[in-house]
Amino acid sequence: MKHTKQLLLAIFTLAALASLLRYFLNQWLVSDWTNLLINIFGVFFLVVSLEGYFLAKKI
Repeated sequence: MKHTKQLLLAIFTLAALASLLRYFLNQWLVSDWTNLLINIFGVFFLVVSLEGYFLAKKI
């Protein structure tokens, strides 16, 4: 149970950091492509992170 809480905290922390990154990049690069690239990278990073977690737990 403790490991699950740590995983949720890590996911929420990464989501907060991703939103800050999105904000700063949108201020720096004013383009529609910026949101698209950040969203694709965020989904890729989340999938890779969760895949690594589930492979480590062997689920």
